[in-house]
Amino acid sequence: MTTQAEALAAASQARDWIAAVELTPPPPPQFGTPGTRIPFHAQTLGTSLLPPLSRAVRQTQWAAERAAPAQQACNAYPHSICTDGQHVYLSSQGANALSGYVGTAKVEKFRCSDGVKIGEASVGPYNGPNGTYLNGCSGISIGHGKLWVAQSLGLGEVIAIDPETMSITSRTVTGGATRDAWIDAASVWCTVGAQSMVKRLDPVSGAVIGQTPIAGTPFRGWFDGTHNWVAAFETNRVHKLDTSGVVIKSIAVGTSPNWLTSDDAHLYVANYNGDSISVIDLATDLVVATWSTSPGSRPHGMARVDRELWVCCSGDHYIRVFDVTTGQAIASAAVPPNPPGICYDGVAMWHGCGNANVLRRHVVASGW
Repeated sequence: MTTQAEALAAASQARDWIAAVELTPPPPPQFGTPGTRIPFHAQTLGTSLLPPLSRAVRQTQWAAERAAPAQQACNAYPHSICTDGQHVYLSSQGANALSGYVGTAKVEKFRCSDGVKIGEASVGPYNGPNGTYLNGCSGISIGHGKLWVAQSLGLGEVIAIDPETMSITSRTVTGGATRDAWIDAASVWCTVGAQSMVKRLDPVSGAVIGQTPIAGTPFRGWFDGTHNWVAAFETNRVHKLDTSGVVIKSIAVGTSPNWLTSDDAHLYVANYNGDSISVIDLATDLVVATWSTSPGSRPHGMARVDRELWVCCSGDHYIRVFDVTTGQAIASAAVPPNPPGICYDGVAMWHGCGNANVLRRHVVASGW
């Protein structure tokens, strides 16, 4: 039986992680089922029936979070993040100035309800065909019963991990720096920038089953429920692919596109050196808007919920929130240095801070 002291200690540990109003996250989607929006953080809650919060109310919420931030220590240089609605999975490069540039890349598993770390997988160093090299975990996705992690150093890999046991089930050498791994209904995809290639993997064996040339350092990918999208960092374009890897469309966007996300109507492209977000109409494949994220902001990861687009800005170390109906920034908050990826679990947004070695949680206020 839990003692009163134990209960108080548990409550104290979790105090910053529990929403003021108890909200039950929606059940996670059945990953790999055609017709579903595969990455969980692309699942939106739909249009709220409550009136929208005012800018003043949202800024008050941010001020309260800055006064008592909800954060948890994590491995060195946290990078990308994904969720199944009950847990968040954080990939890390494993080394930065705080670690003395020495460490091991990991994928860490945290409970959404209280932020407690409950598992991890160490993915480096690894003995590859050309000898030993350090791993640097980059993009991460969950689907087809596994976590899929892009390894961006050395020969490059896509690493499959069992999300229950956090054990590695396969490692596929891709042949070059692999920045992202994502899934559609039938396959696992990865970007191999050094080869200017996007590769398609079998989700059971992890074997490469197809590849598509993409000029200009393919960086990040995204599946919108029907098509795959790839951001080409050096050519300032995004490419639309069908699920077999055929390029359907190439669209000019801002400078140095990297992270992508979408809702039912639009694709959002973070332009790293352009300090902007390009908005593409999924019905017409046209850029219909460009939103400034502030000079020097260097937008990275993004996540959608209701009428909001949350953007991690690693250049000036801010999280910015845009109203997608107007394109206006409605809130911003300073965070520890270098926030990269972000995801939404149905209640809160989660992101790492690459040069602070922490994982942070921001409750999404109801009523927006």
